[in-house]
Amino acid sequence: MLTENAFEILDGLMLGGGRVQIQRSQPHFTLSTLHLEWAQTVEDALRRIGVQTTICRAQSKVRCFHLKSHTYAELEYQRRRWALPKAQPKQRQIPRDVRLTPTVLAYWYAGRGECASNGYAIHLATRDRMH
Repeated sequence: MLTENAFEILDGLMLGGGRVQIQRSQPHFTLSTLHLEWAQTVEDALRRIGVQTTICRAQSKVRCFHLKSHTYAELEYQRRRWALPKAQPKQRQIPRDVRLTPTVLAYWYAGRGECASNGYAIHLATRDRMH
């Protein structure tokens, strides 16, 4: 059973580009990033909530790192919360029950945020859209 803190971390990571995918009928968390330090930070956060991961470097021209968790049945609930109906299996939705706590916002910002050039605003993205 995932704790409230675990839900907040996972929701922030999902807003910040993470995914829960199915492999061999079991769910696992994945995240791709250009920054090894961010992958290591996510790995540490997930380890603290009991989710073991590995990080590997992508085999491509772009320097990219992939983080992947072991499979955990508890992640299936997260996958279903974020999934759209079967007509759009590659897309996802922001669940109505996501609470924008400081933890959620911190992981979202670290994963897909940026500070405005004037220093007075931040931008948060979900996929390629800024909010």
